[in-house]
Amino acid sequence: MVLSRREFALTGISGLAFAGARRIPVALQLFSVRRQCQKDLPGTLSRVADIGYSAVEFAGYYGHGPDELKRLLAERRLTCCGAHVSFDSVQPDKLPATIEFHQALGNRSLIVPGLPARATQSHEAWLETAKRFGEISKTLLKSGMRLGYHNHAAEFRPVSGERPWDTLFENTPKEVFIELDLGGAGYGGANPIEALKRYPGRVRFVHVKDYTLTKPDLMIGDGQMDWHEFFPVCEKVAGTEWYVIEHDSDPNANFEDIRECLRRFRAVK
Repeated sequence: MVLSRREFALTGISGLAFAGARRIPVALQLFSVRRQCQKDLPGTLSRVADIGYSAVEFAGYYGHGPDELKRLLAERRLTCCGAHVSFDSVQPDKLPATIEFHQALGNRSLIVPGLPARATQSHEAWLETAKRFGEISKTLLKSGMRLGYHNHAAEFRPVSGERPWDTLFENTPKEVFIELDLGGAGYGGANPIEALKRYPGRVRFVHVKDYTLTKPDLMIGDGQMDWHEFFPVCEKVAGTEWYVIEHDSDPNANFEDIRECLRRFRAVK
């Protein structure tokens, strides 16, 4: 369903009030304001908190160590809901250091946001990647952490007749969770609502954005995402723990952009 801007402003889809629905908190993916983070991370975190976000998801640390990051968050009453980490950083030779870093930070959700070509070049490569994810997850669980994967569009485009997204999640234990990027899924030709339903209880994080078949990142209400179905599916089927707002396609995005993202999210909610 596509809302006109006028319909979006007037209605706010206010009918979505569900008895017994879980309250899912909202975070910001800091990659949305990566220029600002690079220039002044403490100041950026302060602005993010002032805008009304209660948590952040990291995608880089901008030269700051875990103890300092934890302090900066605490001073601004922000929570770290998770962090994007490279596939390389969770390989056996680097995993102990990665675990130590995130234990100090107080983060238990490590999310791989993409893979090197060697891990995705064929169906067999995806099967091997799934095996590695299972092994990494088992190690992380022993340290009280968990492993997730964040899609883009390519995971929904078949390789040897099967979508890599299915190859990965059908061949990993349920502890390997999904961070579903709505825009990436829709742009890749999938129905995001069906994607939320396909692996019940495993879509722990959702990257909230709108999309069209020609653009994977639009402001909420400017694309074709079905917001009427979105919230009840997240709350009752998908197992979602965090809504993570991301507006990442514009490298010049500013604080007013992420403020508008949050305003629209609250309206549609």
